[in-house]
Amino acid sequence: ITNVIGYNAGFRYNFSKLFLVKASYERGVRLPNNQELFGDGILITPTTSLKPEYAHNFNTGLVYDKLITSERRLQIEGNGFYMNVDNLIQLSGNGLTLGYVNYAKANIKGLDFEIKYDLLDNLFASFNATYQILTDINKLTPGTSAPNPTYKLQIPNTPNLFFNWNIEFHKSDLLGKDSKTRLIYDGALVNQYNFGFNI
Repeated sequence: ITNVIGYNAGFRYNFSKLFLVKASYERGVRLPNNQELFGDGILITPTTSLKPEYAHNFNTGLVYDKLITSERRLQIEGNGFYMNVDNLIQLSGNGLTLGYVNYAKANIKGLDFEIKYDLLDNLFASFNATYQILTDINKLTPGTSAPNPTYKLQIPNTPNLFFNWNIEFHKSDLLGKDSKTRLIYDGALVNQYNFGFNI
């Protein structure tokens, strides 16, 4: 049995009524979940020997927040992140046979952007985009002294770029007194990605 303590610290600073900057650090610990350990009974095979992930996570961001009226608000946020991970749990396979594995050492770096806007008193929209790169940084093949052929290559089965968007209409008393109506449209777009290392 191994005991590891996770912790985090962060700060934010409002340097005007509209802008704030924030930063955080986290010593993260993540246990494998049920699907990662036992598969799904169809395509993903069990991997009961998975180890927990241990990570040093750094994040910094800038937020613009403007209250236009009492019912309308505009928020724009941009963040940069860097994660140094031991035992990264990641799906691996050729698309026909899949299972989760641990990558001994990996890093994840990227940017994300989000905008939220009350277009009208009853109409809200949001959009976010994330760009990230996951890299195998283990110099040696685990358990050997041989060079790792995937050193500094991008880890497969994870997209570099993806988007999400949302539009919501909400109104009280539309269908009767004291009723609350919400109509929501969600969308997403994921850039294509490789099932294996691009060696």
